[in-house]
Order: sequence, then structure tokens, then C-alpha cells
Amino acid sequence: VRLPAADYLSHWINLKEEFRSHFRYEAHGGLQAVVNSLPGLRFEGRAHSALVDAVNTAKVVARMVEEGFRFVRPTRGLGPDGEPFGGRRQTGRSPGDGAARKRHRPQ
Repeated sequence: VRLPAADYLSHWINLKEEFRSHFRYEAHGGLQAVVNSLPGLRFEGRAHSALVDAVNTAKVVARMVEEGFRFVRPTRGLGPDGEPFGGRRQTGRSPGDGAARKRHRPQ
């Protein structure tokens, strides 16, 4: 049985890729280590609890946005044919995008 899903559920952002692009280093050690590695942020709660992980992930996203990062396109998803795009072996472009994703870093 296949249930219908809203279109917005077929595209998403791989935050690890965007983190690496923005901060210029690889995120290692899980979410707790990543949050604690950012000045002024502290991981709060019990790791691997859905709500706690969502709140701590939001801290990382908020920091990136505060520093000028713009999330402009999904990095992964399902194309119109249902085939995945943006995997590790692909460019991270959306189908039919024609150009690499733009990023904004403060000068």
C-alpha cells in the first residue's frame, strides 16, 4: 500500500553538507559534539530524543543563518520520476537546476 505524500516531503536539505560548506570543516562526533563545538552553544537534553535533537539541530541552523548562510535549494530528494538525487556520488543539484547551488557567506 502506497500512501500519497505532500510534494514538500520529496525534497530535503542534508545539513551535514551545508555545515561543511559554511564552517569549512567536517562535522564529527554526532549532534552533541557538533553543537558543543560552536562557540556559545551547548547541547541540552538527552541525545537521540526526537524533540531534543530537533531543538539542538535548530540551534545549528540558527547559527548558520545568523552568520549569513542562506538555505536556497534542497540538497537531496526525489525527482519527478521518483528517483533519488543529490546522493554522495552526485553533484547535489536539483533535477533540471542547471547551476550549482548558491551560497552566501558574509565578507
